[in-house]
Amino acid sequence: MPIRGIALDAEGVMFDFEKDGHHTAHRMVAKDLGVELTAEEALIEIPNLVGGPSKLIAEQIYDLVIRRGGSSSLEPNEIHKRSRTYFEQLFQEVALGKRLIGPRPGLLVALQEFAKLGLPVVVGSSTWPEEFWIYWEKTGLIKLFPKEKVVLADEKSGIRHKPEPDIFLRTAELMGIDPKEQLIFEDSQRGVVAGVTAGSTVIGMTTYDHPREIIRLYEAGAKRVFSDWREVNLRSLIDNLNSRE
Repeated sequence: MPIRGIALDAEGVMFDFEKDGHHTAHRMVAKDLGVELTAEEALIEIPNLVGGPSKLIAEQIYDLVIRRGGSSSLEPNEIHKRSRTYFEQLFQEVALGKRLIGPRPGLLVALQEFAKLGLPVVVGSSTWPEEFWIYWEKTGLIKLFPKEKVVLADEKSGIRHKPEPDIFLRTAELMGIDPKEQLIFEDSQRGVVAGVTAGSTVIGMTTYDHPREIIRLYEAGAKRVFSDWREVNLRSLIDNLNSRE
């Protein structure tokens, strides 16, 4: 089936507070426990750093600390709590305007290109709503994507978090298309799996231009992987995908 609509993950794909927020918080806890990691080292040493879930990341930090030092002063549940505390401190800087965030370079041009191609665009995110809408306002993306164009995980209404396909089944429904006609852009393995399980074609858009992360997205089912919106010739990409049908 030809591509008739676009679904974008938000955090990591449309704006990036993964590295400076979540990932920095995890690295701060590891440092507290005697393991100092660069951003690239953290990708290798903490397998689920990109995409979580956070409790699993805490277990992986614990295992890393044990491997490196033989013991840990914090148990995984305590690591999880401390990571969350550090993240909340960083997030508050965004909420208060002390740390500025905006759309990823090239995103706004990409959105214009989708419009030229006549393709509707909606957003599907697993970010918690109380965080999501602050990001959305601070990045200015709320002007382009009001609430009716956004699908968030909501256990009460049966929309489960990724890697379950619910979010992307709903984004396709929102655009009035078959999930097979939907092209998804995702930055995490869990997000790619969610899209593939929904029956859609998925493109990786990683925040790390690192071979390990690129390979992981391909392994999860991404058809192509980019690390920058400015790398993507959207018209050629979609023509190529359509020609394979």
